[in-house]
Amino acid sequence: MRPGLLFAGLDVSPADLPPAPPDLVADLELERLFAAMAAGDDEILEVARRVMPAGLVSADEIRYRQAILRDLLATPAIARELYRIAGEAVAAERRAWGGGLRNAELVLRRSVGVLDGFLGSLREVWAVAERHADDVTAPGLVAFFERVRTELDDAYLAQAAAHVRRLRERRLVVTARLGVGNRGFDYVLRRPADGRSRLRERVGLAASRGMAVDVTLHDQNAMNALAELRSAAIVPAAAAVHEAVGHILGFFRLLRAEVAFYLGCANLRAALVGTDVAVTFPEPAGFGERVLTARGIVDPCLALAVAGPVVGNDIDADGFGLVVVTGANGGGKSTLLRAVGLAQVMLQAGMFVSATELRAGLRSNVLSHFGREEESKPDGGRLDAELRRLSALVDGATPASLILLNESMSTTNERDGAGIAHEVVTGLADAGATVWFVTHLYELARRLHAEAAPGVLFLRAERGSGADRPFRVVEAPPLPTSFGMDRYRRLRAPATDGPPASPVRSPGTPP
Repeated sequence: MRPGLLFAGLDVSPADLPPAPPDLVADLELERLFAAMAAGDDEILEVARRVMPAGLVSADEIRYRQAILRDLLATPAIARELYRIAGEAVAAERRAWGGGLRNAELVLRRSVGVLDGFLGSLREVWAVAERHADDVTAPGLVAFFERVRTELDDAYLAQAAAHVRRLRERRLVVTARLGVGNRGFDYVLRRPADGRSRLRERVGLAASRGMAVDVTLHDQNAMNALAELRSAAIVPAAAAVHEAVGHILGFFRLLRAEVAFYLGCANLRAALVGTDVAVTFPEPAGFGERVLTARGIVDPCLALAVAGPVVGNDIDADGFGLVVVTGANGGGKSTLLRAVGLAQVMLQAGMFVSATELRAGLRSNVLSHFGREEESKPDGGRLDAELRRLSALVDGATPASLILLNESMSTTNERDGAGIAHEVVTGLADAGATVWFVTHLYELARRLHAEAAPGVLFLRAERGSGADRPFRVVEAPPLPTSFGMDRYRRLRAPATDGPPASPVRSPGTPP
């Protein structure tokens, strides 16, 4: 039996999923999100690192997972109890002695002991399903509880317990047949008699069946022969019980991993709600559709990192394959890019997103290329290193990719950078990918705007007045300035007595 809480009808374990690409983790600051999900639990941390970036590509699969998450957020005791039960079962098996032994009798003895403990854990799972059956409506949880209540009912568990008791008995009944050279074969471990006898047997009138041989404890050869006979009969039983233990252990491991993801989501939601950031379940559009409408979208990693309110943005990018974001330094452009990328990842993980409303098309993958200060490599300059990373991104892109470029081609002069970037972004967009490009290359932005190609959206971070930033990104054409005077004024500002005033937290300013 498989829990089926992450994937409906698929035999997939979180451990089988690949980890997120390192560039995406670094560019979107995913480790901060993973840490908030884990809340100090290493199991949840590892599951989050694998499940969250492995995006679902079907709207039905996403809604399946969202429904389970809604139920577990509404009744958190379900996830906590299942996680505890599964974790204790896995830990108990790990502590059982003799895990590496190969002796058949010892394997049987260890397996029976572990199986006995598993039966108690299965009873606890059944109790959770029985107690909370009326508290859930998600198809995945309803089906899981139904399987548990049907397959782990009292009759099954009682029968399993009876088998365990018999296997624990030291007296084993073995039958065999004689073969060539009077060698035994077809050894079978039999169920012992129930201890009751008929009247004829009690008074000695029953017909004798076979012959009895008494072996003294001092006859070592005879004892060795009996041990060989016993081992020959035990091997198949030991293998069968060991296999049964493996199946049940696999169930508990998978149950723990699947529930760990939902516990991580609950931890993250609690952390975000504590920062007054709105969370909502997004609406998935079709696979590959260029759809993105958002209200109040924010970067959840920024919200977790700093104190105070975070400015959200509204986006209307339906039908656009290329979104060019320009504007003032520190105006929130890079943070908006991370917010878009994180929202896409969280949507396709079946999670909530940090927004008041979001609807987006599904992507085959999310790829990122953010500028690096340490771009230079021993075997080449900064431009060579940047071009290698960009080439790897293009190789991994598909017509349904979401591609996030932040200050790409900033390692060369504006003319060359604009020329290279123009070929890359237009080529990717023409191939069907959706590209978001944050850039200070005015020559590139001007050229794209002058071409007036359909499917290109221009956003601009508002400058505000003086050093203040509204941290709003609005639809607007690029301006022929990089706002260098703002930076100059900041650097030339006279020192003041006492500590500087704390800036208002915003998506554009780190803590």
